[in-house]
Amino acid sequence: MKKLKSIIAVFLIVALCAASVACLDDGQQSADDPAESSGITTIAPDTDTDVDADAIAITLGNLSFTVADLQEAYDYYVEYYEYYGEDAFSGADVDFSEFNNVYEALMELSINDLLSSNTVLWQADIMGVTLTEDDLAEVEVAVEDMREQTIQDFMDSIASSDTSLTDDELREEAIAQIESTVQSYYSMTFEDYLDDYRVYMQEEAIITKVHDDFVANLELGQDEVDGWIEELRATQQETYAADPLAYRTQVLAYEEGSSTEPALYAPEGFVRVQMIEIAPEGELDENYETYTATMAELEAEYGALVLNGSDPERQEEIISEYATLKANVESTYTLYIKDAQTAAAAALERVNAGEDFASLMSEYNTTTPSQAELAQGELVYILEQDSNYSTDLWGVISTLPVGGISEIVEIDGTFYIVKVLGEEPSGDVDASAYSEDLTEAATSALASEAWDAQYQTWYEQAKQEAVLYPETYESLVY
Repeated sequence: MKKLKSIIAVFLIVALCAASVACLDDGQQSADDPAESSGITTIAPDTDTDVDADAIAITLGNLSFTVADLQEAYDYYVEYYEYYGEDAFSGADVDFSEFNNVYEALMELSINDLLSSNTVLWQADIMGVTLTEDDLAEVEVAVEDMREQTIQDFMDSIASSDTSLTDDELREEAIAQIESTVQSYYSMTFEDYLDDYRVYMQEEAIITKVHDDFVANLELGQDEVDGWIEELRATQQETYAADPLAYRTQVLAYEEGSSTEPALYAPEGFVRVQMIEIAPEGELDENYETYTATMAELEAEYGALVLNGSDPERQEEIISEYATLKANVESTYTLYIKDAQTAAAAALERVNAGEDFASLMSEYNTTTPSQAELAQGELVYILEQDSNYSTDLWGVISTLPVGGISEIVEIDGTFYIVKVLGEEPSGDVDASAYSEDLTEAATSALASEAWDAQYQTWYEQAKQEAVLYPETYESLVY
């Protein structure tokens, strides 16, 4: 049984960046390699060791793992250790101090890794979970997608450096390069690789079936759901006390659909505002930066002359040149902002005449406001500087009363008109307004926790049930 997750993850990167990856295979080690200073006594690898790669190293029920399967995991951990040192394994489920040397610990970790990644497959075999014809057909679609995507990636890479090839020639060359790459890195053909990928996808489909069946049969009581919701509220309260702006982040994530969890607690200090925001179209005249840069140079030169009390004639020239440049800068900038400034004045006049502020936002704003911004406004924190807003704009927002409307505020050529809709109520938020979403989020989270617990139980059982044949692989240990 091949462990293909690592192969699949790196295959396209290796294929498209073969030259770069090859540089990592020269065996060189960083001068400050953590393993060099870890204080651990290591044993040099015995490169002459002969092992039977096809020999059975571990059995778990009806599943069996060869020495080659185990060696793949072991070699990975050894390479990782020798580059990063023992500290990189601080979260591993193996206590290195219990072994004679670090490589014995890495072998134990490799064994556990094989068992961990196959625990659910072992249970699926016990349960008699199999794939239907429809399931197998979906796997075949995935395999063909992998085939075509890989070929296309190679074709794109080749075409970027050789535009003379036809599509047929590109495809032929791409397949040839794929075969060469797969043979070089994995000692197999592309079809062999796809066969292994097919097995991997079949196993993933079985794991998904076991998981989905577990979740479908999970019974959760209302008390558990309510408990999860209150725990979420308490966690949010603690988080927002330390970082009030995290409240806005969560509110926006929920409104935009990137989070299924609404904010159930609101800290003090937020107001909701609507803003008309009008920016100039186009770019500033290219001479603007030249003018301002020259003015800065003249300022520096003039200051030095004044400080030294020298060359009064040049000082007068600088004053004249500076005045001309300043006039050019002002006229250039005025022309740049003219249309936006005129629009802002018209918008403010209509606001003061009583027209709907949200409607004017839709009409005037340079960037189309979201439905949430139109309906509810945006959240601004006013107890201290809100990092989402410039100091000047925040100063206007934080001093406006509820219902207040600002005059036109210009910041870097963009014109703002602000309306404070109201203070955001602080404290606990009524969860009943989000009952359906919260129940779904709670059910999903609790199901995930239950699945993790069930998996851990199975994994511990797998470690007890597995039969090891150390005589087939112990010579791999360095």
